[in-house]
Amino acid sequence: MEGLFAAGDCSTMSAGISGAAVMGKVAGEEAARHALAARRPRDLSEQEIATLRGAVLRPLQNPGGCTFSQFEDEVRSVVTDYVGFYRDEPHMIEGLRRLKALRAREAEMSAADHHGLMRVHEARSIRAVAETMAASAIERRETRGGGAHTRADYPARDDAAGLKMIIVELQGEDLRVSSVPTGITPEDIRSTAALGEASAHAHSD
Repeated sequence: MEGLFAAGDCSTMSAGISGAAVMGKVAGEEAARHALAARRPRDLSEQEIATLRGAVLRPLQNPGGCTFSQFEDEVRSVVTDYVGFYRDEPHMIEGLRRLKALRAREAEMSAADHHGLMRVHEARSIRAVAETMAASAIERRETRGGGAHTRADYPARDDAAGLKMIIVELQGEDLRVSSVPTGITPEDIRSTAALGEASAHAHSD
């Protein structure tokens, strides 16, 4: 996706701090290069700027609301209880419902200072990612990824139906889930596995 840069585990490269550091440097350099070449966005009106500023700073004017840590704890509890390591459709559907309900409570969060303000917006992003993950996990009706996605109700990998990328888009207040094929076929996977086995056998000899 043009303009989207990833590092660490989400870039499907090596795990651990060394992989995160190296890919972070590469992604950062490429993001900077992309930004320098990007078109200048249109100028915003004073009214648009005031509206956006008000939305960003609103938690500072919301004393007595829930803190970012309380909100994050609720999100994590929902994910752990309903979209955890072993997943099934009924639990994930309930988890998705609870995450949507938490979205309606985002405006209740308050911040005592600008650090807290940053954490409020981070907590909103954590909830949005959790909702996106739950929606996509429901759509993937198979087990895949060596523990990354384990379905108790679909315990086997399904290359016939599962070789796809799941896309989640926000349309208004709802998430729209769709998929596109990866271009990888089951035969490609069998061929790659056979090469790996042959290489391992050769090294063992």
